[in-house]
Amino acid sequence: MPVFLHKDSRVCSLAKPYFLGPASARKHDIPLSAVPCLQYRKAVEKEKEALCQAKTEPVEPQPSDEPLPDGVRIENYEELKKETSLDSKHLREYCEKLFEFKRITVPRFKSWKERRTYNHQNRPQLPSSTKLIACRSKDDRKKECVINIDGKSSVCILHEYVQNVYRQQPHYIYDENADPKMPHRATVKIQQITYGTGVGSSKKAAKLKAAEEALKVLFPGFYEKASPTANRSDCDYSVFDAIRITDERVQEMCFKAGQPSPYAILVECLKRNFGIVDPKMETAVTALRYQKSQFAMTLGGHTATVVCKNKRDGKQKAAQQILQDLHPNLECWGSLLRLYSKTSNAIQKERKDEELKITQLKAQTDKSSKKPNYLILEKLKEEMGKVRHHPELLDTYKHLTLDFAGTMVAQGGASISSFKTTTVTECESDGDGEL
Repeated sequence: MPVFLHKDSRVCSLAKPYFLGPASARKHDIPLSAVPCLQYRKAVEKEKEALCQAKTEPVEPQPSDEPLPDGVRIENYEELKKETSLDSKHLREYCEKLFEFKRITVPRFKSWKERRTYNHQNRPQLPSSTKLIACRSKDDRKKECVINIDGKSSVCILHEYVQNVYRQQPHYIYDENADPKMPHRATVKIQQITYGTGVGSSKKAAKLKAAEEALKVLFPGFYEKASPTANRSDCDYSVFDAIRITDERVQEMCFKAGQPSPYAILVECLKRNFGIVDPKMETAVTALRYQKSQFAMTLGGHTATVVCKNKRDGKQKAAQQILQDLHPNLECWGSLLRLYSKTSNAIQKERKDEELKITQLKAQTDKSSKKPNYLILEKLKEEMGKVRHHPELLDTYKHLTLDFAGTMVAQGGASISSFKTTTVTECESDGDGEL
């Protein structure tokens, strides 16, 4: 196997390098010797063609005025160039047979105005189902503030609204309630005016209820249509699919979209994968020049060091790098949100509840009785009704396959033989309780 060595730079190459000279680097013919594998294939094909042609048609010597020496032949320049060189089209066709290509479109702009317009139209946008509240400050009526309520509790929405509009925080007053089941009462005041009162079994529940009542007063009719406690199982993470895990915009976009921060995602990852990674976390902050800091985070065998403005910013950036090290196969932030966000927790909880219900129904079956379990059949009928109205749910169900070996005997004594592997799709019962 020939190896080419450049003595000055000590660079080795398995393909024969060629001298470009004054030709264009983008538009020039590539020598066939620069691609050894293709050169070998063409030589083998040419040799096979010559053997086949020699077997079928014997070559007769043609008379010549001046006989040529051995090993010397006359060839046309165009034919020789065609055999010993490649253009860009033929090289790409050969490479497409060996590799998978990804087409990337790079737009070109004649002015900065066209570039800004294109970037503005193609920037990541929030899903159309996102609920937003637009408000203006009492001090500066020209400045408008937008609050995203998705994934936020009533207390959080109320705090953001009061801080942006009144430049202060709501005040809560706690006292006792006469009802022993709801012993705590909370009253929320804004600028010494009572906006809502709530009761609950704990101070936290009473505070949440009071914030809900205050939002109903501040936004009449809106809170019922866009409740922050609604089911978010159909959350759209497409806006995060174009953002890399280590992107600096992740923290700000998560805050605006109401999604958990990178550090919260890292904590949730450690909880779900307990025992795989050492949960002991160590952090260190070193002051740098120009009001900058260096934040270092160590988790197990992974270490992340970032330059940040403060400790809070550094903790989020370091968490992004460690999450990328823990998930080397993931590229976008949307994949991590689908794994560890609140929506994924809710979906897993719903699945566990469904499995628990089926387990409880199985436990109610009397094994000594030969009658079928009508509770299981009703549950099966309910699930089949869901699949009928929503066919896309069929991919989430596992097919139940029954393999009968041998012969089964029915109650009447008749034998049922020749059972093969089949898939259960529907069950019906007659009036006597027999299937």
